[in-house]
Amino acid sequence: MSAPDKITTAKLAALRARLDQGGTINPETLSQSYGLPLALVEAEVRDHGGPYGKKG
Repeated sequence: MSAPDKITTAKLAALRARLDQGGTINPETLSQSYGLPLALVEAEVRDHGGPYGKKG
């Protein structure tokens, strides 16, 4: 894996950990905070369990 891939993987892991915490989820803010493309953040939020990442 190249260095950029490792950085992206680490950022995704941090994003997923943040989604596990629950609470208010704003994909645009998370995209800026984690330096990830908005479409990728939105996909992670959807995959995590709903439009705002809330499980249940």
